[in-house]
Amino acid sequence: MISHAIPLSVTLLTHNRLHFLREAVDSVLAQRFGDFELLILDNHSTDGTADYCVSLTDPRVRYVRNPPDMDVEFNFASALRLARGALRCLFHDDDVMEPEMLARQMAFIEDHPEVWALWCNRIHINTRGEVVSTPLHSGEDRLFAPGEYIRTFLAERLWPVQSGVMFRPIPQKDAQTILALHYFYTRQAKRARQEDYPGSGDVLCMAEFNAKHAVACLGTPLLRYRIHDEQETRGIDTEKPLIFLYSRLKPLVRKAPGAQDLAVVCEAGVLRYRAQRLLTQTRASTPRLRQSFLRLWRNFAARPELPPAALRLALPVALAAHMLGEASALEQVLSIFPEGEKTEADKATRALLAWARRRAAGEMPLAALRGRRVILFGSVFVAALLLLEAQAEGVALLACVDSNRTRQGGLLLGVPVHSVVWLASPEAAQADTLILTPEQAHENIMCDLAQRQGCALEILSWKTLVTAEAGQKKERPKTLER
Repeated sequence: MISHAIPLSVTLLTHNRLHFLREAVDSVLAQRFGDFELLILDNHSTDGTADYCVSLTDPRVRYVRNPPDMDVEFNFASALRLARGALRCLFHDDDVMEPEMLARQMAFIEDHPEVWALWCNRIHINTRGEVVSTPLHSGEDRLFAPGEYIRTFLAERLWPVQSGVMFRPIPQKDAQTILALHYFYTRQAKRARQEDYPGSGDVLCMAEFNAKHAVACLGTPLLRYRIHDEQETRGIDTEKPLIFLYSRLKPLVRKAPGAQDLAVVCEAGVLRYRAQRLLTQTRASTPRLRQSFLRLWRNFAARPELPPAALRLALPVALAAHMLGEASALEQVLSIFPEGEKTEADKATRALLAWARRRAAGEMPLAALRGRRVILFGSVFVAALLLLEAQAEGVALLACVDSNRTRQGGLLLGVPVHSVVWLASPEAAQADTLILTPEQAHENIMCDLAQRQGCALEILSWKTLVTAEAGQKKERPKTLER
């Protein structure tokens, strides 16, 4: 085993989630690998967390209570400063470890000393702890040489979460930078923090490790990742962190071995989320929106020899440009992905390609919903695409439902955006159909959220709707299995 006084520090970050924290702590203390310290870092909770943590008698537990008004980044910096283990495992108070998680991670790092950080495959659970999704990706362990994860992310968008990530202590110089930014609150830190965005760190931290070191992903789902309304990501402007992420990845790919040619893919990511931001901030479809959006697309599409990975990432932008009147927007994309050719793309990308081919052939998938009253629930970019096509096809879209609090109460291209609880309202009951619009495989999670509101509408997936065969386009789309 790794030679150190304490082989591992599990740093558990918490704030006012005692109702989840107990299960998280129990899952750590029940691990088959038990030679660790559990460092609970409490951001000044007021819900009884302190009393609970002080009552824990396991000698492996250390409890640190932060002063008031500190944020999650301060708590993370505290973890770096106070952990004593040779390895560190970052963990969150709303998630659950499977009993074998730490043992599997420690064994993998011991067998692969070149690995600097690794994360685990995961399944999703709801507030009651019930499983609401299949494992996020395939069950094979994946080892990424320096630069390889960065390439993989830009091609597959293989997204880790920080909860459950095990890593070696970062170099002292980098640790001091993080502490200066998030721990000591210097004047320089305040300026730098204005440019930092919560939500981008999951990928960016792993990419920064991978710029110099090997990283890995264990294919077995060893983490139960909880989906609930209290998550920090439900209250942030999601476009800003993603624009920030792809902007920061661009200089990294220029330094990472074997990834230098992917700078233009990072630019495609910036384009994608700038385009999404333009759509989400527009209350109605107007000539000014069309002009601004098409300028974004044309500036990007004018680049010579765009690689397939860049065009794949920009695909929803091309679809929106086509819907806004740019007749040639889909030609460049579809020429790279001929129909019938096998692709390693995820389901969302395959669905977007099918949608693009149907539109290029003059077919409109939403024609199957004429005469029906529809609510959209999920990814804002896909929802915006459906709204743009619905306006041309005469489909009545009554509302959008979004779990992100920053969008609730606003308008998306003239359609009101509500919270999930609105699905229990009499207005929602007037609809016929609920279309789920996630890009990731989150349909079962969203079905669970809708059913908890008593939603009795027919539930469809946008992926099923747009990939229906042309000869079946007038038939009622198949209802999502629940």
